Amino acid sequence: MNYQDLEKELLHKKRTVKDLISYIETRSSGTTPNYSLLLGAGASYSSGIKTGVELVNDWRKEVYFRLSGDVDYEIDKAQQYFLKNEGSWYSLGNEYSSLFEKKFDLPAQRRRFVEEQVDKKLPSIGYSYLVSLTSTDNKYFDTIYTTNFDDLINEAFYQFSQTRPVICAHDSSVNSISISSSRPKVIKLHGDYLFDDIKSTLRETESLESNIKNKLIEFSKEYGLIVIGYAGNDRSIMDVINYLLKTDDYLKNGVYWCLRKGDYINPELRRLLWKDRVFYVEIDGFDQVMAEIHHNLIGELSLKDNFTNSKRDSIVSSFTDDEYSLCSTSNLICKDIEKLKKHKTDMDISNLIRELSGNNERNENSDDNTLSETDFKNLLSLDNLIKCKNLTSAKLQAESYIANCDNEEIKTKYIKKLIYIYDELGQNDQVHKLCEQLIDIDEFNADFAMDKAMSYKNNTDRCKYINSLTTKFDNVYYFHNFLVNNAIKEYNTSRGKPFFTCEKLIQSLEKSIALEPSLDNPAWILKLDVYNIKFENEQGQKSQKEKDDIANKLIESIKNINETSLVYYEARTHSFIFDEKYESGISIINELTDLLAVSKNKKQRSIVDTICTLHFNLSSHESSTTKLNDLKEFINSEIATSNKFSNQVSVLAIKAKYAINIERDIPKFLSIIDKLTKTEHSENWANFIVTSLCDVGKDYKKAEDYLNKIKSNIQKSFFSELMVSIKTDNSKYDEALKLIEESLEDGLSIDDYHVRKSYLLLKMGRYEQVIPLINNNLTSIRNKAVQDALIINREFANIKLNNKCDDLAVRNVISRGLSTSLTLCAECLLEKEVNARRSLKTVYKEDYLKLFNYAAWPVIPESYINSFFNSEATPIETDVA
Repeated sequence: MNYQDLEKELLHKKRTVKDLISYIETRSSGTTPNYSLLLGAGASYSSGIKTGVELVNDWRKEVYFRLSGDVDYEIDKAQQYFLKNEGSWYSLGNEYSSLFEKKFDLPAQRRRFVEEQVDKKLPSIGYSYLVSLTSTDNKYFDTIYTTNFDDLINEAFYQFSQTRPVICAHDSSVNSISISSSRPKVIKLHGDYLFDDIKSTLRETESLESNIKNKLIEFSKEYGLIVIGYAGNDRSIMDVINYLLKTDDYLKNGVYWCLRKGDYINPELRRLLWKDRVFYVEIDGFDQVMAEIHHNLIGELSLKDNFTNSKRDSIVSSFTDDEYSLCSTSNLICKDIEKLKKHKTDMDISNLIRELSGNNERNENSDDNTLSETDFKNLLSLDNLIKCKNLTSAKLQAESYIANCDNEEIKTKYIKKLIYIYDELGQNDQVHKLCEQLIDIDEFNADFAMDKAMSYKNNTDRCKYINSLTTKFDNVYYFHNFLVNNAIKEYNTSRGKPFFTCEKLIQSLEKSIALEPSLDNPAWILKLDVYNIKFENEQGQKSQKEKDDIANKLIESIKNINETSLVYYEARTHSFIFDEKYESGISIINELTDLLAVSKNKKQRSIVDTICTLHFNLSSHESSTTKLNDLKEFINSEIATSNKFSNQVSVLAIKAKYAINIERDIPKFLSIIDKLTKTEHSENWANFIVTSLCDVGKDYKKAEDYLNKIKSNIQKSFFSELMVSIKTDNSKYDEALKLIEESLEDGLSIDDYHVRKSYLLLKMGRYEQVIPLINNNLTSIRNKAVQDALIINREFANIKLNNKCDDLAVRNVISRGLSTSLTLCAECLLEKEVNARRSLKTVYKEDYLKLFNYAAWPVIPESYINSFFNSEATPIETDVA
């Protein structure tokens, strides 16, 4: 039956969207909705996912050709053929399930097909309306059922709401969902595409799993039901709805089935619509009806956040692109999209102004021409194309702007944009040419020379080129800093002798400070980094005295300039100077707390960051007996509890560590970590956030999304390092191995490369590859702790291959005692179970979070770790009230 025939037969059952809105709005209380939502495939159409009808048409044609051998195809002809010849499996009433099962033999094949269909799809604007309608302030919906396998609802909540929904895609877990829970509830009636047990075949959709069926019945006692985008083709759900309608105890607020004019009404749905308390509502589509409900109950759509999240930015861009012409079908959606476009443009303009201003920060006397309105719009257009990853169009547009620009100062801005585009496209030869073009415009511009230096992907080649520029830019202080930064990177990534000596780097930094002696010059801290390299593995009284003399002299110089500067405290806590005595750290925290009280607002936030960083590091101190009390005292302090600082990233990080290590409250810990992923400027804590999401939350998708969000704010090498960790923890070993090889070009240190690669090979069971990898590189490793880590990995591989373990080398790791983790691993290798369990017990008491990381280490027996996880993690007692 088509929709027009339904209207003729059941006109008295038809209700308008306006009627539906009034029913939704009239609630018994402000927090208790009247209706649950049931969403079908039609709700996902404008998100780019094929409808069931589209898939059926594809499958019917394919299966018909395969079975009949016919070369001509007509729908009626194919259906009649199936009914006559394939009645054992074919169902005209449920073509989707029967054809799906015929096309794919195995559940895993069906899962992979569904995964391909939903992969990288973004939720349409209708889902953002839906999320808003479930908020605590405007809770018009609380429970959402869906027959869809996609992740669009969850993604919409993740991007546009601070509230995480309860997601249930398994029959076994649905019992844990309470009708009284304040969080929105999403129940996937047929499972999730991530699992093989999705219900999609004819037999599987005959009935719902018992727990899900019971939960649907339980929730229907309180709520009515609104159905959108669901055709009612599988018996499982229809049987439950029919059952519920037999008594007045369920679905008291009725069932409202949303239909479009072109919909086909199957016989089962037609029979249902004849029943009492069941009505139908004509709509234009899922997005349109959600927009109308939202505008009437709440008002315009408000996405107030700055679109700094790359995934969210892509979603908002998909709204404004309006691929499915939703604006032409809904004035309300059109109004919201125009508002979003304006907000997005304002943000882009703001970011571009900030970028252009930043280009001149190093040169206050820049004679940079004022941009015309046309050039400003052109640069903004390029930024938008780059942000949307439309790099080919951006390249053509930038080349056109360059060709038509007569002003050399303006042309350099276009060229810099094109350099970025070519770099993203991996066309390094073009980057080189453009850098030469910049130098031709102004050969004495240090920035242009530095751009060319960065086009050398090999760090040693880059250092050689930088060295050739030292005479020309000897009086540019930031060029000296640039030289040192790249020399440090080359030192960390090179297998051979570094191009620059430490003495040369120190001379360069002395020159930088002579040219710009203020503490705003990064050279002061860079000197400490270089000295750290110079004295990395030197021991003995003579070396210690030399280190102390250098440290005291440098600290005194900084203090004489400004003893209240944060650079002074940053230097004092630098690894080259800081003696790692717990009391010294607490003393510096107390000094900073006093300084906080007399500092201006902007500086206060930086001081709090420094205090928190110290507390964070000291909370893992291995010898202090007061650290837990000191941490609790800080958590209860005015800094951590005041409205001014309580939601600052660094304070949230300390609260998270307190929640896991002292309160042993994992849900609270993960809730704070989730908040951190949405807080601006959290990149300095990225390692902690990503590690926590992977080790404790096992939420690798969120970790990857977060890392991609902050990608532009962190170094490539750091991004690669964290991405390798995520892939490894998620058992995507082949991807991790490929990333490790690529990460060397991004600047991953050679030490980290060998440790991470050998660890990954252990996880993959490729023990025979671990031993030569380590033996061929061990003597070239400069850092003693890294050497010990590689020794541990090598000897574990030997044990797994039934080779003789080098016990002496392992005992030497213990005698050096460079870290608790290394000692623990060595004890495990030597089967010193009592010592190893004692070490783990100390970690359990003092740094519970670290246990989650240890749980993934192959060298530590699983039984050792589980004995602590299986015991109740009780809060740690401290002496602070």
